[in-house]
Amino acid sequence: TLSRLCRWMRVLGIDTAIDRSKNQNKASTKDYKDFFNRAKLENRIILTTSRQMRERTSCPRSTFVSTNNLEDALVNICKEYNIKLDKEKLLT
Repeated sequence: TLSRLCRWMRVLGIDTAIDRSKNQNKASTKDYKDFFNRAKLENRIILTTSRQMRERTSCPRSTFVSTNNLEDALVNICKEYNIKLDKEKLLT
């Protein structure tokens, strides 16, 4: 799941935030607007398993994540966004 992926990213010292305010499968337009505004305000990239969310014109920077293999997903995210892992930030 995305929650597990985010936990691993935190272990590696990557700043993450998880939006638990709604079930994104049933999200309303207002829910998306609030979520997208928060991501823009905090300069975050949205990781999602919802292709439908990414198709919204108001969706900020985002990446589709397949949860079939979280290890591969993590590697791909690090490559796509040029994330360099730092020993000093591990487990912080």
